[in-house]
Amino acid sequence: MPIEVRREQVLDATLKLIVERGYPAATMEAVARQAELAKPRVYSAYPGRGPLLRALLEREERRVVTALAEAMPALTEDSDFDETLTAAAVNLLRAVAAHPASWLLLMLPADDTPSEVRFCISTLLRARMRSTTRWLRISMYSGRFVLKLKPSL
Repeated sequence: MPIEVRREQVLDATLKLIVERGYPAATMEAVARQAELAKPRVYSAYPGRGPLLRALLEREERRVVTALAEAMPALTEDSDFDETLTAAAVNLLRAVAAHPASWLLLMLPADDTPSEVRFCISTLLRARMRSTTRWLRISMYSGRFVLKLKPSL
């Protein structure tokens, strides 16, 4: 099996363990059992739990960012803000329904989330909030949409 396929298999197993039983359950041995791989195969894909968790967060962030980008309808001069916002919300909910584990991992970290993972997640969320804020400011001040919102929201 190619290493790229094995890495995805290991990440899938890790995500399932974390969502179902929490971070403490996601040991390298448990991941190997969940993925139905020998433990050395897991270590050949990821040298330890830290790199494995970082890789998982990076993959899930890519999924979420892609889903967010795809959820946003195109903005044109003729766009109706209410319709655009409604379409974006519906698309976003569909994206969450398609991969709920990704959203749980990033948006609702469990109480047992390790501190280094919490830091990584908070950094990712701050970056996404800056992007969203920029989009809202552009929309508000471009003259396309007249909103009665404070930019600080």
